[in-house]
Amino acid sequence: MENFAFAAPISVAISGFNGGSVVTSRVAFSRSGTSRRATIHMISEAVIAKKSAIVESVKERLAVSEMVFAVPLDGLTVANVYQLRQQLPEGTSAVSIKNSLMRRAIAESKWEAMGDFLQQSNLWFFVQEDIKQSVDVYTKFAKTAKREGIKGGGFEGERCDAAGIQAIAALPSKQELIRKIAVSLKIVPTKLGSSVKAVPTKVAKAIKLAIADEEEGSDAASE
Repeated sequence: MENFAFAAPISVAISGFNGGSVVTSRVAFSRSGTSRRATIHMISEAVIAKKSAIVESVKERLAVSEMVFAVPLDGLTVANVYQLRQQLPEGTSAVSIKNSLMRRAIAESKWEAMGDFLQQSNLWFFVQEDIKQSVDVYTKFAKTAKREGIKGGGFEGERCDAAGIQAIAALPSKQELIRKIAVSLKIVPTKLGSSVKAVPTKVAKAIKLAIADEEEGSDAASE
């Protein structure tokens, strides 16, 4: 009678990108004879595909971001991250990305200089428009929770340290500038209109005075 060896199944963790977070799932495979090599090959392809998908997703976020900055992830709970995301303005997202994958995403791009901040675990903020509120959300959280502040990042592709990020966030937002310009444009036409209306009146007075002077001169000559 032949003896058959029944191999125990192996369980492999595969990380993927889902809704702004890295999600890890476990897949069980049978390990027996030649099928083991096929299984390993299948796992490798799945892992490579998942990582490539994450890199492409990060590149898409970078393409539409005006500012990107990193904060320390260590010590942040799932509840903390959820709380931060709920407070962020529309167009801003917070994503946990492995340094190796972030490095691949920024390679040979205008964001490559941010590689200096790829140390330890980070939570990355991708900001499309509202820089001021996006930075304020984390700054207030860090102060309340007594956590480290922003590590650094980039603005329109230029590397910025923590002080640079805060300085840019302190500048007026696009919306504020637009409102100021709109108010200025509304005031200028009003003043201009008043001046234009005043011109005919002044011209009319000058003409009347000129006619009066001419009549007086004619009367004096006839005498």
